[in-house]
Amino acid sequence: MCIITLKGFFSRRKAKLKAHDRVIEEALTLSADIRLNLIEKLLMSFNQPADEEIDRLWAGNAELRIAQVEEGTVKFVIVEEVFAKPSRKYKFS
Repeated sequence: MCIITLKGFFSRRKAKLKAHDRVIEEALTLSADIRLNLIEKLLMSFNQPADEEIDRLWAGNAELRIAQVEEGTVKFVIVEEVFAKPSRKYKFS
């Protein structure tokens, strides 16, 4: 007769879990403040450094726009007018 203890059952079950399942399982045992810290770090990991070429292009575009505003060569449009145009064009009756 084979007797399986709960400890033995859960240890075998845990061994079968995938690595990410084990990480989640262990994370859920942490205190609330540590889990919050973990969440913040995970969310920050999505903020990958931007490509230097993209940064350079955006900076160039921003400088151009600033120069155009300072020179008075751009026409300012009220935001309500901008959003009113599509609604007039695609007005449904």
